[in-house]
Amino acid sequence: MRKSFLPVLLIAVLLLGACSSVQAPAAPTVAPTLAPTPAPTPEPTPDPTPSPSPTLDLLALYNPYRLDYLGEDLGPAKEAGGVGVEAAIERAKLRHGDYLLGMDYDYACVGLIQYQEALYYALAWTQVPQDAPEGTEPELVRYLFVSMDGEDLLEGDLERIYPMTGG
Repeated sequence: MRKSFLPVLLIAVLLLGACSSVQAPAAPTVAPTLAPTPAPTPEPTPDPTPSPSPTLDLLALYNPYRLDYLGEDLGPAKEAGGVGVEAAIERAKLRHGDYLLGMDYDYACVGLIQYQEALYYALAWTQVPQDAPEGTEPELVRYLFVSMDGEDLLEGDLERIYPMTGG
């Protein structure tokens, strides 16, 4: 039995030696490195009221019928030696009268405009609609613009002169 045990032992030792010599190459050990983390940046907050970007209307700049409404302050008219609101209203009445088809007109100064570098009184021309019930408020017919000397009368709205009737 000894003889049969010895070859088995010899084969076992050889196998153990062969297994120990054939090992997988050891993986390189990697030490973890800590990279610096960037500081947190605050999230951009949206502007609660975005301002509209201005647009340039080239056609409006070169529109010969364009006017500028200057507001209700009549101080520049006094400085320019204007005829006054009452005289401007009388000039409008000479052109358009006090009534049409039995309906009364009303004229009221709403401020000044500038048209082609000249100042004008801006008059709102209103009238109660035909067949309107008693107590109905007057409606705007259009705007009339009387020059500072009371000679010229133009018609339009608060953005432009109507080319067919102005001039």
